[in-house]
Formats: sequence, C-alpha cells, structure tokens
Amino acid sequence: LAVVIYASLKTRYAISGFKALASFDYVLTHVPATAQPTAPGKIIRALKQYNGSIYTGYGDYGANTGPIEICKFTPPGNTLTCEYTLSTEQIGTYRTLNGKLYAVATDPSNPSQHAYAVKNGLSA
Repeated sequence: LAVVIYASLKTRYAISGFKALASFDYVLTHVPATAQPTAPGKIIRALKQYNGSIYTGYGDYGANTGPIEICKFTPPGNTLTCEYTLSTEQIGTYRTLNGKLYAVATDPSNPSQHAYAVKNGLSA
C-alpha cells in the first residue's frame, strides 16, 4: 500500500470534535517505487508540495537500490511524471530554499556528483 498515492478529495468537518474527517480515493501507483527490489525501497518516504505538484521520494540506502527517479504528481490528473534521475540510493527529504526545490540524496552512488538536485530547470 505504501507505493500508492491517495488524495483527500472528500473532506468533512466534525464541528463538535474540531477534527477534520477525510475520506481518501485511489489516485495512482508509483511505478518506479514498485520496481524497487526491496520492501523498504518501495516505501514512499517523502512528499513535498511545490508549484502545484507533489514530489515523491523513495528508495533503500541500506541495500543500495538506486539510482532514484525524481517524480511528481500534479492534480487533478492521474499520472506520475518523472523529471530526473538522481545518482543516489534514496530520496527521503525535499527542501525549499529561495523558491527552489532541492531533492537531497541519501547515500549518493557517485561521490563526484552533487548530493542533491535542484528544481529550477532541475539540474544536479
């Protein structure tokens, strides 16, 4: 189930308990994550909203299952678009700095390359 992205499309609010009750609908399967050879590699470890899209992170740095594709889901469509392949074993963190999105590499497989990718034309 961890490789499936769900979206909260139908939200109800409980007035008395001050809790938001959400129902979820299936949106898509994250194909690159499902292709990982290990169970930990299939887990979506990071979700980051950036410019109307949701970026995903996955992989298994312990088993060295990279490289990892940087992919995004842009609602309301039901497709996953992969924009770049990072020479790393896992992406578990995204950060926004000065309007740019950074994908942080966990256990980069090529030490001569940068340990991150940056979205603004997405270069590494």
